[in-house]
Amino acid sequence: MINDAGKILFESCIINEYLDEKYPNPPLMPKDPYLRGRGRVLVDYALNYTHEPYWALRGEMLKKESERDNSVMEEKRQTLRSLLQYLEESLGEKAYFLGEISLTDIDIVPRFLRMESYGALPSPSLPRLSAWLQRMKERPSVKAIL
Repeated sequence: MINDAGKILFESCIINEYLDEKYPNPPLMPKDPYLRGRGRVLVDYALNYTHEPYWALRGEMLKKESERDNSVMEEKRQTLRSLLQYLEESLGEKAYFLGEISLTDIDIVPRFLRMESYGALPSPSLPRLSAWLQRMKERPSVKAIL
């Protein structure tokens, strides 16, 4: 949640866009409307389309280790890896999803850091995404939250 002089917003991706518009230097979204839209599609996919297996895996990880169902955990990891193929292909040979670092990468990285801690990443089946996550973790802004 953000409270900017009584103006309240919530949801991290919306807050990120608000801050980018309020403090536009440097801009964190490309000027090209298609690329901005493409970035939003990728964020929606990364956060919403993968939500069910991510949330189920998270639920298992929050349990005491002795109470976790390892078969459910591995099934959800595999489902996530399968769903993440779309993002693997979308990343292509680019360092970041839209070419340069953008809100797309910033919005997605917290979820991916948790997926890493849950054992879904890195994965040999997702070499580009795994390299992207490593690149993101080397950024000073991400290092600060690790």
